[in-house]
Amino acid sequence: MNNTEQREFNRKCLYLGLMKLLEEKSMDKITIGELCEYSGVSRMTFYRSYNFKEDIMLQHLEECFSRFLQSLEDTHCSDSHYEVALQFFRFWQTDEKEFLSAL
Repeated sequence: MNNTEQREFNRKCLYLGLMKLLEEKSMDKITIGELCEYSGVSRMTFYRSYNFKEDIMLQHLEECFSRFLQSLEDTHCSDSHYEVALQFFRFWQTDEKEFLSAL
C-alpha cells in the first residue's frame, strides 16, 4: 500500500470508528485517544490528517457534497429546483443515512 492509500485507509478507519462511537455517546464525550484506539490508529496518525475529531465529520461532509454534485452531473438533472431538491433528499436518505443519524 502506498502512502496515499494508507492515508485514505486510516481516514476511513477513523471515520468508521467515530460513527460507531457516536452510536454509544455524544461527540463531546469521545476523546481522541479513545477514537484512535477504537479505530486502530495511533494519535500521531490522527494528527497527520486532523486537528480535531470534528474535522473528520467536516471532511466527510465535503466528500458528500462532492459526490452529490457529481451525481447531478451524471444524471443530467434538469434545472428544475424541485428535481434538484428531490435528488438531494434521495441522496441523503439512501447514501448517507448513518451519517445524518450521527449528526
